[in-house]
Amino acid sequence: MRYEYKRRVSVMRDEYKRRVSVMRDDYKRRVSVMRDEYKRRRRVSVMRDEYKRRVSVMRDEYKRRVSVMRDEYKRRVSVMRDEYKRRVSVMRDEYKRRVSVMRDDYK
Repeated sequence: MRYEYKRRVSVMRDEYKRRVSVMRDDYKRRVSVMRDEYKRRRRVSVMRDEYKRRVSVMRDEYKRRVSVMRDEYKRRVSVMRDEYKRRVSVMRDEYKRRVSVMRDDYK
């Protein structure tokens, strides 16, 4: 049971990291495209302001999405951990009860 819990957490962690990596790559690619466009048209100050504004918006959106994903990942791991602890507790109580019964039968 413990190994199943660890395996599931590991799968979730890998999925979380993969999704963040994809988002990061997308964000960097989009910023790079904008930067190239900005360099081509650098002379225009309006373009510079627009570039900075758009990068700022993209950065905020990226951070917000990663934060949401992180919170969801942590919530799911917490739920799994609680379920694991609950099941172990039930098993421990059952074990103690059975040992107690066996001990009483022995006496």
